Amino acid sequence: MKALSFATPIGDLTAFEKEGALAALRFGIGEAGEESPLLQECRRQLAEYFAGQRKTFSLPIHLEGTDFQKRVWQALRQIPYGETWSYQRLAQQVGRPGACRAVGMAIHHNPL
Repeated sequence: MKALSFATPIGDLTAFEKEGALAALRFGIGEAGEESPLLQECRRQLAEYFAGQRKTFSLPIHLEGTDFQKRVWQALRQIPYGETWSYQRLAQQVGRPGACRAVGMAIHHNPL
């Protein structure tokens, strides 16, 4: 898997690429990996975000998880810049209004 580590205002991050798409972002410096144009673009877009110059991202993503997790992760992408949503609202968004705890666990396992 390709990887790129870099410093940000919230600490060091390592971005991982799989099958030509962003697969994970993790705190800390990861093992040295092969850089790619996609990972360099990820670093650039995050730098713009932290500088207040970007509100949305335009990177292809590759997520592996259960169907429910993927629905939750997709719902997270619908939250407008500057807004926060409760687990309850996200559970309603994915059609499972009683699944607040499951939504929380899906978010906990979100690789991005």
